[in-house]
Amino acid sequence: MESFYTQVPLTFFEEDAWKKAAGLCKLQGVTKAMLVFGTVTRRTGLADKVIASFESMAIDVYEWTKVKPDPSYHDINEGGKLARRLGVNAVIGIGGGSAMDTAKGIYAMLGNPDTDNIMDHCFGGRGKAKPIKRPMAMLVMIPTTSGTGSEVSTGAVITDDEINYKATLGGLQILPNVALLDPKLDVTMPFSLTAHTAFDALTHAIESYLVGGLAHKVKPLMNFNPLTDTMGLEAARLIYANLPTVLAHPDDIDARAQVKYGSMLAGIGMCPGGLTLGHGIGQLFGAQWHIPHGLGCALGLVPAIRQGVKVAHNDRARYARLAYNLGLEVAPGAGTAQIAEQIAQAIEALMVTAKIPTVRELGHTADEIDALVEAGMKDPLNFVSVTPDELRAHLEYLFSK
Repeated sequence: MESFYTQVPLTFFEEDAWKKAAGLCKLQGVTKAMLVFGTVTRRTGLADKVIASFESMAIDVYEWTKVKPDPSYHDINEGGKLARRLGVNAVIGIGGGSAMDTAKGIYAMLGNPDTDNIMDHCFGGRGKAKPIKRPMAMLVMIPTTSGTGSEVSTGAVITDDEINYKATLGGLQILPNVALLDPKLDVTMPFSLTAHTAFDALTHAIESYLVGGLAHKVKPLMNFNPLTDTMGLEAARLIYANLPTVLAHPDDIDARAQVKYGSMLAGIGMCPGGLTLGHGIGQLFGAQWHIPHGLGCALGLVPAIRQGVKVAHNDRARYARLAYNLGLEVAPGAGTAQIAEQIAQAIEALMVTAKIPTVRELGHTADEIDALVEAGMKDPLNFVSVTPDELRAHLEYLFSK
């Protein structure tokens, strides 16, 4: 029997779902809320609408707007200490993955008053992986992108600026209480952000299905399991089928909803299933080159698909199921490696549609590979899934494109 765990937030998937945030907090006795969001969320007007809804419920609102791509542990430390001084009993993340991960970090600081540095609770790099205590406070997420799945996941990515390393903050202690998903909020996303975030979600889905279970080597709760398979396969189908429509017709709410739903499913499935090589390469590129997280993950997806052939858990039938969910026709005599290559080629074609640049188009050259291998093998996401020579081979392929 394959065992697994799961726990999901109270989730509303509907138009204007964000309007429920203040009322749900009021029902739980919230009196002071810290709203975490960035400049774009302010510019769209959503932040002010959410603030007004909380004030209408007589809930004191405090804003934390130090949100940037690759959230820095310095900013989270500062925000967490402020939240403690203010005595907030709710943290509301509004925006994309950076805003939600910042909110999770601040929330974790609330429950650990003896901690001055969130890195003490992070895994990897200089993180000390100390246990997290959940605060007696609400954590609510209002995602304005479709990719990170942070609104329904138990993880957050926090950047250690000094060493260019992306560490993981994780555990059920930072699982949001409430997730409010409104596909209409995604319509304002530009082409590149739509593409990058969708590929982040697609990588969650496929990577957790094929290689994520290797994470059990360092995180025993994570392994291959039927829940992750179900969520990953359906998420891959939804995103792969609908992303081209969304990119061509950004106002298509129905297609946006399918991608957002797929992102949510992938976010739920990746927690018990784990993430390894795809995000390991993505986080390596993100930390070293400071490119968007979803772009890095897009570049790491094909290596994850190919590496999965070497995983004992995977057989021809598993790859064939994934190909079927992507709408690909598998030849009766095709072996596992052939199907994997067929899937990889289909993903690369979608990358072209999504205008995902190659590493060379990003301005990087193969003489960086040695340093990338050295840095990459320090990340648990990589060293549980590949040898240094295997990572080098995957990077050489990416640099050959």
